[in-house]
Amino acid sequence: MFKFLALMIIIGGFSSCIAERNPESAKFNVYFWFPGERKEYYLGLAQGLDQCGVMARKFANSKGLSGNNDWGYICCLKTSTSECESKHR
Repeated sequence: MFKFLALMIIIGGFSSCIAERNPESAKFNVYFWFPGERKEYYLGLAQGLDQCGVMARKFANSKGLSGNNDWGYICCLKTSTSECESKHR
């Protein structure tokens, strides 16, 4: 019984690691930069890499930057051990 429980804990931990790294289901902290600024603004937490880009574009549009390509954003992979394990776009 103990071996079974230990195996289930290992499998559960492994599957959560896989989910953390799947770009469609992983959580990403979203950061935004205005044109000409180096300061980053935290927009929130997105579920999936696509949603991260959507959040950044919506924020840019809300600030009147829809036709301006000088703004930027970054998606930081959030894991159980890091707020920004890796950066994506």
